Amino acid sequence: MVDPGNSDSAPEGKSKKWLLIGALLTINLLAVYFAIVDSTDFWEKGATLPGSSLQLFQAGHNGSDQIPTLPNDEPLNEDREARSNSFLQMMGKFPWADAVAALNDTAKTSHYTQLLLDQLSTSLLQEPIVAPRPSCHPPPLMQAADIQCSKYPHAFTPKERREKPVKVAHLIQMGFDADMLEVLLHELDDVVDKFFVIESTRTHNKDTRKILMWDRLKYQPRFDFVKDKVVHLVLDDSETLVNPEVPFARESLQEKARWDSFLSWNKHSKYFGPEDLVGFGDTDEIPARSNVQLLRHCTMAGASVDIGSWFAPTRLDEAFRPDWPVPGHPWTLGDPTYWTVASATEYGNAGNQYPSRMRGMSGKFLLGGIHMTDNGYFPMRMAKLVACTECSDRAVRLIQDMASYFQDGNAGKEVLSQLDLYLNPVWPDRKRFVEGDMIKPTVGAAYHIPWFLKCNPDRYASWYRKIDSRVGKRRRRSWI
Repeated sequence: MVDPGNSDSAPEGKSKKWLLIGALLTINLLAVYFAIVDSTDFWEKGATLPGSSLQLFQAGHNGSDQIPTLPNDEPLNEDREARSNSFLQMMGKFPWADAVAALNDTAKTSHYTQLLLDQLSTSLLQEPIVAPRPSCHPPPLMQAADIQCSKYPHAFTPKERREKPVKVAHLIQMGFDADMLEVLLHELDDVVDKFFVIESTRTHNKDTRKILMWDRLKYQPRFDFVKDKVVHLVLDDSETLVNPEVPFARESLQEKARWDSFLSWNKHSKYFGPEDLVGFGDTDEIPARSNVQLLRHCTMAGASVDIGSWFAPTRLDEAFRPDWPVPGHPWTLGDPTYWTVASATEYGNAGNQYPSRMRGMSGKFLLGGIHMTDNGYFPMRMAKLVACTECSDRAVRLIQDMASYFQDGNAGKEVLSQLDLYLNPVWPDRKRFVEGDMIKPTVGAAYHIPWFLKCNPDRYASWYRKIDSRVGKRRRRSWI
């Protein structure tokens, strides 16, 4: 019964109730809003929160009942932020002024060049912050019954396909590019039986030391899927005693050593037979896996077959016309190259030579692959300028220019755009370039994007004209 002396009590009680409900809803909405704002960079990178509805969908899509989780090295946003800023902080603390002052002293210049490369190694080993998408899987290969070797007269004899596919070894000359190694291994994992990664304890530029990348990378979760298939070959200090002043001397030594080391390994393991295949290439020379599948099933028409790959310098929206194409396809690079073990051995026994990449000179070829040169990830570009065969003068200029960018310990966000313009400039000789929509019709059947790269564009952001999150943390529309 309503108190006649307080006729407004019921409406007032309802009003207070609705005010309380409204306040609670407002607080919840604000909490959701700030949670979204704080994780803006996380969502922009294409990752998903553990236990989210998207991850649950992806788990079901992959035929698994388990909810995918972030990699072991990705536990907290605070950790991710710290790692994304570590490169700039490290560069801001480097003794650039002392390095510039020492440029007239060869011994001191070598000291600072070595110090820079040693410090860059931390960033070179760092896994991309953006996790791979759980829904990414390689596209299906052809059924063996559908392979028609006679459709590829530039590579194979007209014989029918083999009753049993041969085994394949892929020999990789490794520098510093861990990201492209990851893309390469994913691309070829289901068509290659063994990967041989050869490294040297010295770079190709004079006598600079380098860390052995695979010794550390093999313990990262991102390489768990393939580490048992990788054979690590190492050229130590006793095996790299060449004149450092002779151009390409150490590079040639490393190419010869990978073949000799493979022969030694195979002599003891007897894993590969004479008709099995061995491929030669660098980390950034990635053939289409469909071509390696064809090589497994068909008989080569010559001693070796080159892969006609299109040449993508620094980014995927430009193509370059190189100097070593396969016959009739000027916008290709003829790498990598595949031999039979027998033909490679015969070639190596025929004098002072060794099998390796033929750069389009095999005369036989398949179209489809990519040469991803000059990775735009800042630490990788800087390491290449310090370590490559022809880079002595570039290393000096790098030290001079970096000193101006990081003067007085400056490591702010404005440095990122300056570094991007400096380290990833517009290549000269634009007559040898095509861009955008002109790439596919120009390079033709050679055009290929590795499936793992295509499915994870934010993981390898520099190839898509973005600054890699390992060197700058994106929040809203600015880099900090």
